Amino acid sequence: NPALVGGAGPAPFGFFAGHVTICTRLGQLVFSIREAGWDRNRMGSLISEVANEGSWIVATVVWLLV
Repeated sequence: NPALVGGAGPAPFGFFAGHVTICTRLGQLVFSIREAGWDRNRMGSLISEVANEGSWIVATVVWLLV
């Protein structure tokens, strides 16, 4: 059963889905900032999502190397 073997199961899809959802939220924030301008909430959300994507990049690299 491929789902029971590390690297052959659903993990690649999970990592891909994580990146897609984070990038989607980043895109929504960029459009929101373009439309309504910068404010404290949007800036905090943008910083949070950029940091979130950074952590996912690190997790993906570690997962690929291990």
